[in-house]
Amino acid sequence: MQEVIPGEEIYMFYTYFNKESEPLAVCGYDKLSQYPPDFGCGSLCKSMQRQTPIDLAIQVLKTIKYHGIAEPEFKRDLRNGEYKLLEINARTSTENRLPARCGVDIEYIAYLDTIGQYVEDSISPKNGILWIDEVGDLASCIIQLKEGRLGIREVFNSLRGKKEYAIFAWDDLMPFFISLLSLGFVILRYLARHVLFYAKSIVRK
Repeated sequence: MQEVIPGEEIYMFYTYFNKESEPLAVCGYDKLSQYPPDFGCGSLCKSMQRQTPIDLAIQVLKTIKYHGIAEPEFKRDLRNGEYKLLEINARTSTENRLPARCGVDIEYIAYLDTIGQYVEDSISPKNGILWIDEVGDLASCIIQLKEGRLGIREVFNSLRGKKEYAIFAWDDLMPFFISLLSLGFVILRYLARHVLFYAKSIVRK
């Protein structure tokens, strides 16, 4: 059984549980945008520690004696303000560099724990840092601008602040250019279908 939960507030956090099912590190973030816009992967996130959903998912993971990397995802129900658990991704995610930028490198912590060299650290992740999937968020913004769900000013305002990018890196530009090229092909196919549809409608008339 499934239910579409009303509201737009989606919250996720990234964590690693050791063999004793204890979380060694946690970094949370609000999912501000996703692609596709309604039901998709995060394309714009902002680091934020929200203890209520974090405590809820940690309790679930400890109960099932979870071990490994996890990314629980919640949606805040507009009807009663409660956080509803959507899923638990039992793997690393595209947002994995955001926690590292916030001071909590989950993958490195998992590695140190695996080789028996992890030393407990009380560093708290920084709030307010943006993570952007450059290509995915561009596609999401285009769709929402076209549908009138976003304005240009809202787009620019959402991108203010310190950022961590999913693809772009000065020391390795090729993945970024390949992603832009892929997006370009998608746009061209979209335009070609619409031109063909328009041409056929004219012929019928």
